[in-house]
Amino acid sequence: MTDTTLSLDLAAATLIALAGGALARLLRLPVFLGYLAAGLALSPFTPGPVGDVAAVQRLADLGVVMLMFGMGVQFSLRDLAAGRDVAAGAAVQVPLSLATTALAMWALGWSWPAALYAGAAACSTSSIVLVKLLTERNAQDSPHGRLAIAWSLAQDLLTVIVIAVLGAVARAGGLDARVGTATLEAAAFVGAALFVGTRVVPPLLVRIARLGSRELFILSVAGLAVGTAVLGERFGLSLALGAFIAGIAVSESDVSHHALGELLPIRDLFAGLFFVWVGMLIDPRLLMEQPGLFAALALLMLSKAAIGAVLVAGPLRRSARTAALAGVALAPSAEFSFVVARDGVTAGALSAEQFSLILAATAATIPLSPSLTRLAPAVQRLLEPLALRAGAVAVSEPSPAPPRLRNHVVIVGGGRVGSLIAAVLRRRGQGYVIIEEDRRTAERLRAAGEPVIYGNAAHPAVLAQANPAHARTLVVAIPDPVAARRVVSEARAQNPRLDIVVRAHSPADAADFLRLGAAEAVLAERELALELTRHTLHRIGLTTLEIQAILQRLRFGEEPPTR
Repeated sequence: MTDTTLSLDLAAATLIALAGGALARLLRLPVFLGYLAAGLALSPFTPGPVGDVAAVQRLADLGVVMLMFGMGVQFSLRDLAAGRDVAAGAAVQVPLSLATTALAMWALGWSWPAALYAGAAACSTSSIVLVKLLTERNAQDSPHGRLAIAWSLAQDLLTVIVIAVLGAVARAGGLDARVGTATLEAAAFVGAALFVGTRVVPPLLVRIARLGSRELFILSVAGLAVGTAVLGERFGLSLALGAFIAGIAVSESDVSHHALGELLPIRDLFAGLFFVWVGMLIDPRLLMEQPGLFAALALLMLSKAAIGAVLVAGPLRRSARTAALAGVALAPSAEFSFVVARDGVTAGALSAEQFSLILAATAATIPLSPSLTRLAPAVQRLLEPLALRAGAVAVSEPSPAPPRLRNHVVIVGGGRVGSLIAAVLRRRGQGYVIIEEDRRTAERLRAAGEPVIYGNAAHPAVLAQANPAHARTLVVAIPDPVAARRVVSEARAQNPRLDIVVRAHSPADAADFLRLGAAEAVLAERELALELTRHTLHRIGLTTLEIQAILQRLRFGEEPPTR
């Protein structure tokens, strides 16, 4: 008889995750908080249905691999190198936050290994929540927004190093020579993976992309993520860190956003199951039995905001306003903290009770973060003396530097239609960027000097690279109406005020595009018929004004009857 237990657990976890995520969305909270609540509903610690924790964990392992691989792909070594002063500030904040939290938890009775894992969970910011909060305030391009995002990138890399060292300590049972050996082995694997990966993986993915098979490309990317994660585990890293390293290797190639876009549905599904599994392990009774310990841990996790603000105003010599707003933005913890806590349980350093407290405290920082913004003016006043002593040029903010793409035209599709539009814009001196999904076409356009983003424009990560938030117009010149609908919907979601013109092939398609938010849908066959009509009318002797009047009536009036 076929064992259907795993299938039933997958179905139950997916459906309840859908319900929890929808509720969180209605409450304007991050969706993964809804997944945590869904896991709590299936938890053995709450009344009602109880899920199989071990079965869901098998799915969660794949979820954490996909989640961390996606974070690695979005990580940019070039951006980190460009913001060396910010990386240096984060390199001070991370160990300070870790030490502060670890000492406090040790003083409250936790063992040193457990306290260190709690400290590691408290030292990083959730990039997902950070970007969401900045985007909601339209502050992602502001000085404090750019600083906070760069700081979060540096935190991610530093936390990876911290987790690797803690894992070696946990396996050795303390600080001895084995820790150094294990750390060196892990460092050698990371170095070799990045050295080989950045040189071998990108051209390999390009060759696979040239085959023109979406299925093969997805299989290659997923195989890279899972394979590197498993190999990293053999060298003393966790599955999560191995996947993160694989993502970094892909991030340095021009196929990175295409890879992320293709893997997004799979990542989102299994990452959702990871958060459901995390929720299943939270024991709400502990929060009622130990409210003081829970509150202390939550405050310690928020303390990285204060440490970051002081470092920004002091050594980094930014204005007090930038320091206050950037510090507040760094408050929320989430995905990396969950991964750290999970590794602590796997290593035997954290008990189930300690794990539950870390998860609950991490989750509490997310809804608290928007409220902390109201404290920014008071924090700014406290930081102004420090900023002035450090030599900040001014307390007021300069105008934000414009991003690389602004007031430009985004052209989706670099075929004959898109290339013609690009040629006209280029002669007029209008900035533009082309998004092209076909690898060979993208390479041909790039060789001709065209600004090209390779990937599927319907994927949020790919379209976001074209900066539609600051574009003048989006031209959807691809012939596939299904893909075009997805592009129009995603573009409208990223910029509700964007002017969108789209290529259509039937009146029904044109009506759909207008309903989805396009400003104009150009019916290709109608325009062809009108041009043929114009030529014919001109040849039979009508004047230009007469021809224009007839064409206007045909374009905006009723279609001529067909026989």
